[in-house]
Amino acid sequence: AARLVVSGQMKPTPLLGISATDVFFDGTVVHDIRLDLNAADWQTLKANFREDTYYPADFRWRDQVVRGAGIRSRGLGTRSPVKPGLRVDFNRFVDGQEFLGLKSVVLKNNVTDASNMRERISMLLFRRMGFPASREVTARLFVNNDFAGVYTLVESVDKAFLKRVFSENDGYLFSFEWAFPYYFTDRGSDPSVYVPSPFQPETHEDDPKPEAIVDLVQTINHSPNFAAEMPTFLDLRKFIRQIAVETCLADHDDFLGDFGMANFFLYRPPDTKQFVMLPWDKSEAFTHPQFSIWQNIKFVPGERANQLMGRAIAVPELNTLYLDTLLEC
Repeated sequence: AARLVVSGQMKPTPLLGISATDVFFDGTVVHDIRLDLNAADWQTLKANFREDTYYPADFRWRDQVVRGAGIRSRGLGTRSPVKPGLRVDFNRFVDGQEFLGLKSVVLKNNVTDASNMRERISMLLFRRMGFPASREVTARLFVNNDFAGVYTLVESVDKAFLKRVFSENDGYLFSFEWAFPYYFTDRGSDPSVYVPSPFQPETHEDDPKPEAIVDLVQTINHSPNFAAEMPTFLDLRKFIRQIAVETCLADHDDFLGDFGMANFFLYRPPDTKQFVMLPWDKSEAFTHPQFSIWQNIKFVPGERANQLMGRAIAVPELNTLYLDTLLEC
């Protein structure tokens, strides 16, 4: 696809109905990504890999260049001083700058996944099962012309992603940022105990309407007619099917994780109370060959029981849907 660079903006020209972004996320090839930055900045980023400091860098893919993008170390347990995971923000230092309509991308280092395939297969399965999920491809990363390793190039869950999958992005997006074991238990009616931690606003940061999270939690824990009232805040059939996909992936670091909820987003479109759950980070998928279909669902100590899943699976229709979806997966 032909491209035009105008004032730092990458202007897509579709080719036979295929956008340049589609070419960028073409999973049939291994892509080459090049970052050019001050050598001292790269060494500092690796030396201080626990920090979130941004450094300016030129981002190159094929003959396309975004100058002055921002890169930083990223990850929780996968941060590395040798092969850093990276977040690339195209507009960090240049307001409004984009690349093929993208505001950011993630370069996952896969330091816990020697196959480099868990992420890609997981997100492919989510999409095959009808759930919106990030596009992911394999890429070789070169930093200042030195080979830095094989990475997974991941589409960020942000306003560009929301526009692609929902055809709008005016709603309220929250990332669940693990800070302590949490299982959708009732922590009271004060919004500050839920937002910004563990639910971090990714849009409308100045006014995220955290009361909607409070209403969600209170309904999960206290609704006398759960099956009838919960759909105001969450499509229970979609939720159960999504949990079945995660169970099929045998990931112990997900919504029903061994250390509490992890690795998902909640999105609430404008003018509705209903949230949508979006998957994220499947680097621990396929790690438990004997993973039970009731892992962290049944026979879990009360303090580790996910309140939402516990009430949902108690509805006979949803229990059956869970099992049928596992067979479909």
